Amino acid sequence: MLRDLIRKGSRSCTIHIQMSGSAARPPDGHILVVAEPIAYGAAVTADNVTDIPWFTNTLPEGAFATKEDLLDGGRRIVLSSW
Repeated sequence: MLRDLIRKGSRSCTIHIQMSGSAARPPDGHILVVAEPIAYGAAVTADNVTDIPWFTNTLPEGAFATKEDLLDGGRRIVLSSW
């Protein structure tokens, strides 16, 4: 079905995927991600980050679980852009 939509050039379709039970269990915590693209040199604020569910109890090195943890200690600046 998806292959047919792609072949026909459909621009909108919704795909639902259930990954080995992850949708059935609650997240172990949260991780912060940017809510919108942030330019190099811009300040990171509570308004331009959001938290999403995180399904493991360990965070990647340098990641933050809360806005308070991220912003504790002063101003943060974007040092790389994607």
